[in-house]
Amino acid sequence: MNKKYSIYDKKKLMYNIKKINQKDLYYKIYDIVSDEIIEYTTNTNGIFFDFNKLSNDGLSKIEDFVQLYDEDNNTSSIEYVKYSTEDFNKINTKGSRLNNIEKQFLKFNKVT
Repeated sequence: MNKKYSIYDKKKLMYNIKKINQKDLYYKIYDIVSDEIIEYTTNTNGIFFDFNKLSNDGLSKIEDFVQLYDEDNNTSSIEYVKYSTEDFNKINTKGSRLNNIEKQFLKFNKVT
């Protein structure tokens, strides 16, 4: 099955790749990328390429590889948690120091 990768999927995959801390595993990812024959540049910091130019098949291979790494190391993939306004009901606004973003959030959600 050929999965289409959205921008969100690609960002999630890149985040999971960054969690890998073993150099030999990066070489295996490089082998997958080099099969795609895309342009890349190198310098002392590493190899750089445009992630958006990888085909869905190549992205799928990389995703499968990263999932195997996550399972072996018992690491989980990225998880986003949405804030609930219930968490802010207990805030004492006189005693708590909030930054402007937090104040705007509370004002927007009408939490007192």
